[in-house]
Amino acid sequence: MWGIILAAGRGRRMLPISSVRPKPSLPLKGKPIIRRIAEALSEHTSKLGANLHHLPWEILRDLEGMDLALSLEAELLGTCGGLRRMVSLFGIRGDVFVQNGDTVLLTSYQEILSFHRRNPHPLTLALCPHRPPYTPISVDGGRLKIGEGHHFYCGIMVISGEVLERIPPSGNLVLDFAATLPVGAVEAEVLEFTEPSGYLRAHGQGEWVEEGAKVHETALLENSVIMREGEVGRGAVVINSVVVRGRVSPGEVIRGGIFIDGEVFPLP
Repeated sequence: MWGIILAAGRGRRMLPISSVRPKPSLPLKGKPIIRRIAEALSEHTSKLGANLHHLPWEILRDLEGMDLALSLEAELLGTCGGLRRMVSLFGIRGDVFVQNGDTVLLTSYQEILSFHRRNPHPLTLALCPHRPPYTPISVDGGRLKIGEGHHFYCGIMVISGEVLERIPPSGNLVLDFAATLPVGAVEAEVLEFTEPSGYLRAHGQGEWVEEGAKVHETALLENSVIMREGEVGRGAVVINSVVVRGRVSPGEVIRGGIFIDGEVFPLP
């Protein structure tokens, strides 16, 4: 079985952070999200692949030392087009576990795979209890209903090999592919965030310093993330903030902001 990570999106709702680091590359409690996904998938699949587009060198850095087949998209192909290209490029024939590159699965992978093996339908969708801003969906009698129900698609599906050739060359994997086939649904729990405030909240209480970052021993950090290209100088104070890249000057105070190359953006 292949594990495929969809990591080509631009992550526009994560701006301004995503202007420097693509969303799958963002460190979650010190480790890039896509690295977490790849390591978890590798325990349940025999081969891994991913598609890249926005700031691909950052993701390549995250995946250093891992064995993945990569599809670099010069132009965004969409979730259908990106997956279809990888199926052809990598010669995939069997079942595929597909996961969005910005979604951390908290439910057991094995639970989803076991359900798929029992599922009489060729598609298994992982669903979470609905919350804004996602589109509500439901599965009734093997059919996907979009715009109604008490769940949303959380970016994880298992596709049986016999329907891979039916993936369209463009469009949305749910709207233009899953909605045309019989599907089964399993409820799952994920850690997912759509904007910078949600990203910071996902860390909970504490200070999270990614490997490579520099923090002076006299600096004060509180409920903040310091990324690998960030530096916090002597006596600086960083509270409820994200330092993405650049040096926070000695004695500087940042509260509720996103620091990039000397500029502080309000935390949305």
